[in-house]
Amino acid sequence: MVSTVWKFKRGIDEIVIDLEPHFLTGGNEGSVAAAAAGLGITSTSGGACRRELGDGSFVKLLVDWKTADIPAYA
Repeated sequence: MVSTVWKFKRGIDEIVIDLEPHFLTGGNEGSVAAAAAGLGITSTSGGACRRELGDGSFVKLLVDWKTADIPAYA
């Protein structure tokens, strides 16, 4: 299930943004491709979009904010 809520933290400040997405994907590749095609913004790791950050096609937004921890399972 893809979350439609983004949570951010900066110091003691926390914000929750309820998204109204027009496109959903469960993988980094899809979200990076969609953002690169001009469909909007994405929340992903720097490693997942290293090429796009390097060539200037992506810029970082909300750099003062941290995203909430995402659980990972192995």
